[in-house]
Amino acid sequence: MNTAVYINCRRVPFIDRILSGLKTDETRSRDMLRRLVGQRVYLAETGTGPVPMVRASAVIASARVVSFSDIAARQAACIAGTPYDIKPDGTKVFYRLTDVQPVATFPVPACRINHGRSYTEF
Repeated sequence: MNTAVYINCRRVPFIDRILSGLKTDETRSRDMLRRLVGQRVYLAETGTGPVPMVRASAVIASARVVSFSDIAARQAACIAGTPYDIKPDGTKVFYRLTDVQPVATFPVPACRINHGRSYTEF
């Protein structure tokens, strides 16, 4: 079974930034991807078309909780100053992405097991 992590690119082209090496961490408000640490996953772009499109793969190497005061981490995740930034009194879970590889773009298959809006298995 394959896993695809959904990445919302409606306002910010996050997958482009991941592929270029500018974005090294994916973030979530809750710890939704911890069971995927150590695994290679597909990265599926959402928010830009009618269906999620897989554009890359990466290994989720680690997970950690980050607070607003960690500006370097927020910049590495390309969220500083965006609508996806950490609230001043809050935290987010950061997942380090390593060994990022582009893949031939394909739609996430219709027959799948969704895990909320965070990831899917197919």
